[in-house]
Amino acid sequence: MDLSDIYPLFNRLEGLLWFAIAVALPLVIKRRTRRETLAVYLASFGFVLFGITDFIEAPLYGQIPGWLWAFKIACAALILSCRYLYLGWHRFHLRDPHFLFGLFCLAATFGVIWRHLASALSGGVAGCEDGAIGNR
Repeated sequence: MDLSDIYPLFNRLEGLLWFAIAVALPLVIKRRTRRETLAVYLASFGFVLFGITDFIEAPLYGQIPGWLWAFKIACAALILSCRYLYLGWHRFHLRDPHFLFGLFCLAATFGVIWRHLASALSGGVAGCEDGAIGNR
């Protein structure tokens, strides 16, 4: 297998994993209230959308357009917010490890995007002239 085949294969497998999680959530997570049911189904929807972004990303070999990054971030925000919808917003705390991890991932993503955009604007990243973010 050529190394160039790994990127699309990995993204397709990752997309399938998100789909599997989306199917498993309603089967595994106990729901006692309407709020919990809504949270579980919204999270499943978020995982399906996130899986779709991986299928879109697969043939791009890391040259991810800005709109796709934004869509991925929106999916992640939806999934993270479903955690608090399920638990109840009264249990939300800024020091919650899951919330902090989500913020860290979001900050890291913005850092990567910013670095690539800055480099693309200065002409440093080949292939980013069309607004795609990433290297090939």
